[in-house]
Amino acid sequence: MISLRAAGFDQAQVQLVYDLAAERVVPVIAGMAAEYEKKMAQGRLEAHFGGAERFAAIARQVKGWGERHCSRRSPPRPTASRRCIT
Repeated sequence: MISLRAAGFDQAQVQLVYDLAAERVVPVIAGMAAEYEKKMAQGRLEAHFGGAERFAAIARQVKGWGERHCSRRSPPRPTASRRCIT
């Protein structure tokens, strides 16, 4: 593998290449890693719950329960009796 310096890049050009890679390539790799982790977690859940169809049915039930029981409102403000004492 040839180095950037051996290819005739000066220090500023080498730094620019590394900066561009950090700006453009690293987020793509991070996104790919997150997608991989998501698929792995999905596979583990499907295996745990007895297959893709069964997990999908259970996931729908859990989602429905959450929508019915977990409001989207802000959490209640602490009262004087629940405030932290500093």
